[in-house]
Amino acid sequence: MAIIEIRRFSVGKISVRFEFSHRLVDEIQTLSNVSWNSEDQCWIAPAYHELLYQILDLFKAEDIRLDPLIVDKFKINTTDRKISILTVEKNRLKHKPSIERSASTNTNTCSNLPHGHPNNKVRSNYQNETTEDRGQKSDPMWSEPPRSRSSDDQSLSGLDPIKMIKQRWYSGELSSSQPNPLNTSADLVSNLERLLRLRAYSLQTRKVYLGHARRYLLYLITVDEDISITSAQEFLLMLLDERQYSSAYVNQAVSALKLLFFSRGGESEKTLSVDMPRPKHDKKLPVVLNTDQVYQILTAPNNLKHQAILSVTYSGGLRVSETVCLQPRDIDSARNLIHVRLGKGRKDRYTLLSQLALETLRTYYRAVRPSKWLFPGRKAGTHLTVRSVQRVFEIAHKKTGLCKDVSVHSLRHSFATHLLEQGVDIRIIQELLGHKSSKTTEIYTHVTCNTISKIQSPLDRFINYRD
Repeated sequence: MAIIEIRRFSVGKISVRFEFSHRLVDEIQTLSNVSWNSEDQCWIAPAYHELLYQILDLFKAEDIRLDPLIVDKFKINTTDRKISILTVEKNRLKHKPSIERSASTNTNTCSNLPHGHPNNKVRSNYQNETTEDRGQKSDPMWSEPPRSRSSDDQSLSGLDPIKMIKQRWYSGELSSSQPNPLNTSADLVSNLERLLRLRAYSLQTRKVYLGHARRYLLYLITVDEDISITSAQEFLLMLLDERQYSSAYVNQAVSALKLLFFSRGGESEKTLSVDMPRPKHDKKLPVVLNTDQVYQILTAPNNLKHQAILSVTYSGGLRVSETVCLQPRDIDSARNLIHVRLGKGRKDRYTLLSQLALETLRTYYRAVRPSKWLFPGRKAGTHLTVRSVQRVFEIAHKKTGLCKDVSVHSLRHSFATHLLEQGVDIRIIQELLGHKSSKTTEIYTHVTCNTISKIQSPLDRFINYRD
């Protein structure tokens, strides 16, 4: 009989741990929405009623040991199911839990067991790590593990809060005497979406804001709190302190929550600005490629369409979202200009089209003959996706072997920096890039090599003095 530990992992998630066994691994992999977490060496699952009971039924023949928080949350009858309860010191939740043993319980604690992953090497490497190597976490069960943004987006955005409420409501976990929260959450999301449409926000902005609103609603469900300024502040603090998101990401969340509260009525935008302050921006400098490196990337693809995409993006300093939305009519070959329609901020502008990029485009146009979109997608009548262009750049960058950590947006940074190094006025560069404020464009003065390279280091003067 194997020992199965089920604990609270983080907000909206539970962890499942057991001694390595091919049989148990095969069984848990039959469940949907359950994934292996290599950092904490455990299986992770969304903390909702139906899935938890599927796990309990799956391992009913094993020695199951449950976190008391989970028992209270889901009203689990431990007597009928013969489940042991893990006990935790009240004032020190981050200490390793001990086990409240029954007469039939094995004397070995589950905390000393190897974890249930089919890769023994991974498991043994984890056991050999010191506390310092693992970020000085006293116990991965009670502390929030550090994660990258991408993994966290999957963990939150993949769970629909409306679906989660529905599962709790129909399973009887929520009292039938309470008002159905499904209607409330659906109305909140619907009101926010209507407000975003009325303000003519772009499709991408609407997706981002609605995503933040849904993650906030999911947070409210998992911590059993009502929508309020206080709970919104706690949610933002969680993003900053526990999830360690960038200030730019949290600023997006602040903007979304302000509109969510404003769409409910009762709060003015000025009041919300005071109650939900924005974190300070990280003042990071853009990563810039030199002209030789740009040329290597532009000529790396063998596909003519990919060459044209990268050439046009760098030639005009375009955002990738602007590149994919170009139409053949936007190319002004007589004046060597590109007409960007409804760019960021719903603004039109003209930018540069180099002669070399124009020749590449002409060769591409004769071969493909695009109709509506300059760079059509696979599906008829659609343009290429942003992700497709990002992938094209990633492959080209890998092919060149350059060590710089750059993205397709680095072509835009490089375009502005190279113009500045040629002596072009910064206000002209501002117009070409479509920046609202010249302060945004001024960041490129910090990465241009014209001013810095002319300064001699004091160390070089010492060497010259010695010679």
